[in-house]
Amino acid sequence: ATAMLALPNAASPTRFVLGIADTVWGQASASVPSPGAGPLPTTLADAGTDTPAAGQYRVQPLVGGGTLAGAPQAVLVEVNLGAAGSGAWVRAWPQGFDLATGLHFQLTGGGGRADATGLVRLVMVLPNGRVDAAGKLGMDILVLLAGATPPQRTYGDCRFDRPAPQSGAAPTSVSGNWVVCETGVSGSGSLPAGAVPPGGHVVLTGSPPSIVDRTGLSATSWDAVTLLNKLQATDIASLTSPAYGSTPDRADAVGHPLPYQPTTGGDPTGGLGAKLGNRLHRLDRSGLTGVTASSVPYTLLDRFEVAAATGTASAATAVIGGTAPVPWALEPGGDYFHGHPGVPASIETHGAGVSLSGAPAVAVAEYVRERTAGLGFGFVQSLTDPARSIAIQSELAVAAEAATALPVIADGSGAGPVAAVLRTGALGMEGIPGAGLAATSSNVFPLSQEVSQFETWLNGLTGATGTAGTQLRNAIGAQTDSISRALDRRIMASAFGMAETLFALLAAIDRAQDLVYLETPAVDQLAINPGGDNVTLWQHLLSRLNTRKGLRVVLCVPTLLLPGTPKMLQAVRDHCLMDAVDAIRAAAPDRFALFSPGAGEGRSIRFASTSVVIDDAFALTGTTHLWRRGLTWDSSLAAAVFDERLVDGRPQDVRAFRIQLLADRLGIAATRVPEDPAELVKAIRALDDRGSDRLSMVQIVRPSPAPANGDIDTWNADGTLSGLSLSSLAASFGAAAALTDVGHAIVEG
Repeated sequence: ATAMLALPNAASPTRFVLGIADTVWGQASASVPSPGAGPLPTTLADAGTDTPAAGQYRVQPLVGGGTLAGAPQAVLVEVNLGAAGSGAWVRAWPQGFDLATGLHFQLTGGGGRADATGLVRLVMVLPNGRVDAAGKLGMDILVLLAGATPPQRTYGDCRFDRPAPQSGAAPTSVSGNWVVCETGVSGSGSLPAGAVPPGGHVVLTGSPPSIVDRTGLSATSWDAVTLLNKLQATDIASLTSPAYGSTPDRADAVGHPLPYQPTTGGDPTGGLGAKLGNRLHRLDRSGLTGVTASSVPYTLLDRFEVAAATGTASAATAVIGGTAPVPWALEPGGDYFHGHPGVPASIETHGAGVSLSGAPAVAVAEYVRERTAGLGFGFVQSLTDPARSIAIQSELAVAAEAATALPVIADGSGAGPVAAVLRTGALGMEGIPGAGLAATSSNVFPLSQEVSQFETWLNGLTGATGTAGTQLRNAIGAQTDSISRALDRRIMASAFGMAETLFALLAAIDRAQDLVYLETPAVDQLAINPGGDNVTLWQHLLSRLNTRKGLRVVLCVPTLLLPGTPKMLQAVRDHCLMDAVDAIRAAAPDRFALFSPGAGEGRSIRFASTSVVIDDAFALTGTTHLWRRGLTWDSSLAAAVFDERLVDGRPQDVRAFRIQLLADRLGIAATRVPEDPAELVKAIRALDDRGSDRLSMVQIVRPSPAPANGDIDTWNADGTLSGLSLSSLAASFGAAAALTDVGHAIVEG
């Protein structure tokens, strides 16, 4: 968040490729009111409908919080810690119930900061249920207070009566007494400038209390770090609807995430449409097909890119992110295992990223230009769908955009970090449907040839795009080399797919000596392109373990994939993961450690990104997940980095990155992370064996029955196979697509 929101965009527009986004996303605030000294209350008691005294809590309905019949109900939770608890961060999770196991589990909750009196007010969403004596609910409450001893206390199974919902819509303006839950700041009248942090909730504290519609808050009320206040009207952005109907891609008036399908409630552009107007393009899979859109994703194919770049003729700045820029994926700077202190009601999701400048940033700028190609031209901005969506991201638009060359920035002198930007995408997906494959199969595309030959080729494509194609062709100037490179990249990516991260990792593993650290949502040992390259990342790693007897491997994977993930995809992930884990445990049982990090009481962290560190000499981070579909099918972006500035023979920046990752995942200080790879593996195995609240309390188990081979090939697809097309995949994946609704998904809150 810090890097993306710090992009300078005054001199030229910033181009964003975000998938899904929301304008009230931003960097989680680290500011904390002056903390009390404690002690925290030993217990908490239900105050019922009375105002809570010290050591008590109350749950109240909210006007605008929704009704049980229409949507999950948002309620106001008040916790009184007493003056000694002022400044404390409090997180509350309502309990769900697993009918299969008979166990309670924690749903996504809410967070708030205690004011000077020790009173915390937070917004929490309840699951649908009954409003009567049989509808009594429970919640778990976590309190963090730096000045207390101990500084953390959990209050489990705090019971309360479900409050009857209040009728009425959320107010769209602020008047009377109010509180910003996440900061604990209260007042009356208008909100001060910058009073609401990213994803924050404003509650009017009348009787009954009301939650303010977040879309009614002015831009000046939101913190300056939010995307709303960082975006300029001249910026350009590309969004793509999710692969699964169950995936949240928008939020309602109170900030509760809503699924992509059915498309009811919320703003699918997350407010970017109102900010950017026709400089925003959102490719909606449900409304467009391969016939009416360029670069439309295949069925079940995810677009995970989170990237932005801006520049001038002589400078460039860019960022490759991990998590989608939405309020329910915010995270703090550290202490994840403490329940994400300082973060609003959210799903605990981690995504590492990288900020780039100079020549590597130009590589990102080239990529985001391809994904937003056409939006730089007024006549394309003014088109309507389907003409607009087939022009944007088309070969013609890429060529026209490349008529303005990107900056050429020389490498710096002396030792320093070196970065490579790596793309991943399936064969045949980019550009006008079928154009790339047809161009190479019939040898009609003039790779790296003269501009006159490009003109002839482009003329042959204008029939597919109507007058938009003619105007784009006319926009092409004299930048022959720039146009040639842009079209070469597009056609090669479409004709052969992109697996740059895969081959970069294979080369890095071949050089591994001491330690391979992998942090990713998924791994497998399935062959990629068995009729061609026939490579398997995991088998490559096993071979290196056999060759290099001193090599250790640490694998950090989340217990669960992101909310909204189809349950079948989770089952295939678990099955493929356990196959890979069993294989490496058989090959090197004492040189391998596996763990899943926790994120507070009974919660586990989710990963949106992958990070790999090898021998503290090579680091990679991005959204390329390390199983077959992630390495060849889903489109993603990553950066590989190594640093020539050595201390004791190792790049210290890469080493510091790896140590901080491990410290955050294990919930310990960076100084306590073992330096020696053998000791690190031993320590992680011991911690996992004895159990720790810093790790996930839910074990990953092999699903029973095991997914069929056909299901594995569908849900863990190979994007390098020849014959991929929108029509063939729509037919073969049709049954699987029916399992992507909310009823067949991992859903929270």
